[in-house]
Amino acid sequence: MIARIFGCMLLGVEGEFIQVEVDVGPGLPAFTVVGLPDAAVRESRDRVRAAIQNSGLPFPLRRITVNLAPARLPKNGAALDLPIALGILAAERVLQVPMTDRWVAVGELGLDGLLRPVPGLLSFALAARAAGRALLVPRAGLDQVVAVTGLPVLPVGSLAEAVEELNRGGLSRPAETFRGATPAGPASGHHRLEAGDLSDLEDAWEAKRALQVAVAGGHHLLLTGPPGCGKTMLAERAVSILPPPSEEEALEITKIRSAAGEFVTGLCSERPFRSPHPSCTLAGMIGGGTPPRPGEASLAHRGVLFLDELPHFRAEVLEALRLPLEDGKARLARAGTFIVFPARFVLIAAMNPCPCGFFGHPHRECRCREQEIRQYLARLSGPLLDRIDLRVSMGIRDRDLSPARNSVASPPGLATANPSDPHGGHTTQSESACARQAVIAARARQRQRFGDDRLNRDLRPAEASSFLACSGPALELLEEASRHLGLSRRARFRRLTVARTIADLNGHELIEPDDAAEAIQLCRPWNPMEPGYR
Repeated sequence: MIARIFGCMLLGVEGEFIQVEVDVGPGLPAFTVVGLPDAAVRESRDRVRAAIQNSGLPFPLRRITVNLAPARLPKNGAALDLPIALGILAAERVLQVPMTDRWVAVGELGLDGLLRPVPGLLSFALAARAAGRALLVPRAGLDQVVAVTGLPVLPVGSLAEAVEELNRGGLSRPAETFRGATPAGPASGHHRLEAGDLSDLEDAWEAKRALQVAVAGGHHLLLTGPPGCGKTMLAERAVSILPPPSEEEALEITKIRSAAGEFVTGLCSERPFRSPHPSCTLAGMIGGGTPPRPGEASLAHRGVLFLDELPHFRAEVLEALRLPLEDGKARLARAGTFIVFPARFVLIAAMNPCPCGFFGHPHRECRCREQEIRQYLARLSGPLLDRIDLRVSMGIRDRDLSPARNSVASPPGLATANPSDPHGGHTTQSESACARQAVIAARARQRQRFGDDRLNRDLRPAEASSFLACSGPALELLEEASRHLGLSRRARFRRLTVARTIADLNGHELIEPDDAAEAIQLCRPWNPMEPGYR
């Protein structure tokens, strides 16, 4: 007899249905799995046999053939353990209900028949809901699927319980009715970076403003300066001004992390902040492995990817980021298929001006030769730098200089007084709180303008006339700057989108000359060898 049941596996970060066909026929006892199984799927034979026998259920001593369709896709992971076991029991008529039309079963079997959760449960739940099917899921992984409203779910703790429940009719319940019944745990699934506050950095108003503009409009930012000037500290403060994710964005973030093997509890309530080491490999950054798993670029989706010591990353890693920086996707070519990982993040990169770090320092002498500096800077290609919108130099400020030369005026949206200072202003909110409110308001204006979750950085040149309206003086200023600086088409358009973000932060309907002038200043051309660049 042939039995059929649907399972699910991960293909990138999406759930892919796998039809498990089981034939139990005459012949010498054998257990064969076909359909391009990997090692974990081949080893399921021993797990399934022991789980069925130790659950007190009959295991057929005949020839068992398990086919995993479609045959063109390599099958991976232990999530197919449960559907294979149920298929064998259905072929033996121990399981007496048809499984093909309604159910999707996922779960790893222990030798004692207990079920364990597997990576990607949220992706499987979303795929089952889209197909109108019910999900048979390990009870230990129930907390990962309760956020998928409208999904019929039957949680079970063991193979024997699954058979008993299915034979009694398989009474599933909507996933949302299980909320509160799962054990409490951290929503993010990992250690949260302490946010800090923008006021931790004295002065550096231009860099703070650039960070606010980057987060508000989804623009990419490059910070340059000597060691100790606050580049890393400023980048880490991005966490304090990131707006909370919407429900749809939280689902995307959680799905990616679940596919990466992190057992999260509930939806992620915070946007990710990823800071990989410069030794990160291409697969670690973009994604890869067997089976393919998301890389740092995808784990930073809807959040911030911080690359400290940017020139020390491998050239192939940096060049592979060009597509995600432009399109928000990371594509991998695999046998017979393409895998697409979502990777829409804000890139914040930091680097020293030279190998020793002290080129242009007011008090420290640079030990590098000019050729060494040029070779160091040449590690960053022109196409990569052209995709980074904002460039700010952070220098060590001389405290003996006058205040007028020591800092720039506080930009809109940032608090200027320390609330803990009794002699300061009357501000009751921190700098980060004020900046975060301005970012939330700017993103709300973009959502109202576009009608979706896109940001200004996601616009295409064909949409400029519809969404990037400028006043006459502002347009003249931008055109004059483009001619004077010899900008590429991409660079001209990026300055226009940055000006639109600044206008959103300032509450302007049109891009005004002040918005355009600030965008030109923040998007200065890349030429760090010039004395005036710093």
